[in-house]
Amino acid sequence: MRKVADRVLICFVILFLLIPLVTFNFAKNQKSVIENRNLAELTDVRSGYTKFRKSLLAYVNDRIGGRDYFLKTYDIVMYKYLHHKHKKVIPGKDGWLFYFEGLPDYTGENQNAALVEQEVRILKKLDQRCKDMGIIFVYEVCPNKSTIYSEYMPDYIYHTPISQTDRLIARLKDEGIKICYPKQELLDHHMEDELYMKLDTHWNVKGAGYLFDEFTDLLHLQKRDFPMNPSFSSSGDLRNMVGVSLDDAQSKVFSIENNKDARINIHEREATIENPDGIKFVVYRDSFTSNLLPYYQYYFTGPVHWKYKIDFDELEKEKPKVVILECVERYVRNSIFANQDVLKTK
Repeated sequence: MRKVADRVLICFVILFLLIPLVTFNFAKNQKSVIENRNLAELTDVRSGYTKFRKSLLAYVNDRIGGRDYFLKTYDIVMYKYLHHKHKKVIPGKDGWLFYFEGLPDYTGENQNAALVEQEVRILKKLDQRCKDMGIIFVYEVCPNKSTIYSEYMPDYIYHTPISQTDRLIARLKDEGIKICYPKQELLDHHMEDELYMKLDTHWNVKGAGYLFDEFTDLLHLQKRDFPMNPSFSSSGDLRNMVGVSLDDAQSKVFSIENNKDARINIHEREATIENPDGIKFVVYRDSFTSNLLPYYQYYFTGPVHWKYKIDFDELEKEKPKVVILECVERYVRNSIFANQDVLKTK
């Protein structure tokens, strides 16, 4: 009997060790829902031993089978039962969750006047290069959730009255760069309705509409009325990161009617708007553009890329009338410095 029990135990141990290998994630372009980031990819072995070894370790660590399950279990124990602070999520008031990466903008710890001037130089060069091609360049900055809903942030966290982004936006306006940053409009209306999702880092369609209003004014486009269809969702990227049940917490979300004469095609992280009557455009962006697509479909046609680096070869080929570079406030520096090579051009 003891031998049978030992064999069963051995089988369980072997099975436990095999499951992570059998369920190993080999697929490309994968994203961790728990951590809200892309999983590591394996570099070419010809890149050199040190670089390949480092990428291999990261690849195995990110893609071993059952990783998300163990991370979620860890977060449940630490956050719900041990009341440990999550490394990426800030619990706010009244069930609101905030993303830790937006904290430097909120507190002002990232203030750097020299950096602002560097960013202005890059954006001026991007704007000029687009003008030389007969293209209108627009820079869109989507405010962080904590910038708009600061009253739900913890009281112990200092809130700077003037952020690094505020200083950059002021300088860009001085330089005549076409910029959309609907901070004040969102602040003016943020208590009338939920414009950002309680359990997510992002704004909802109604919140995104305030940037689009600013955008249509900037380009002198004809205004449209977009009736909002409200609903509620218990999902959200911040909720997924925490990995615990948050009682009956829900985010308010909105949708607008689709343009029957247009089509939005989405493949993985890339999108294309097909509108036979639309203005030709190209968008370089992050996830905050997702809730702008319902508006764009009424006016534009063209590719919407999930990256910040502007491809001027593509612009030569596509010959759009408008180019949009969009980013969330916390990634302003990333979006601009992804294009710093433009300074090397004449």
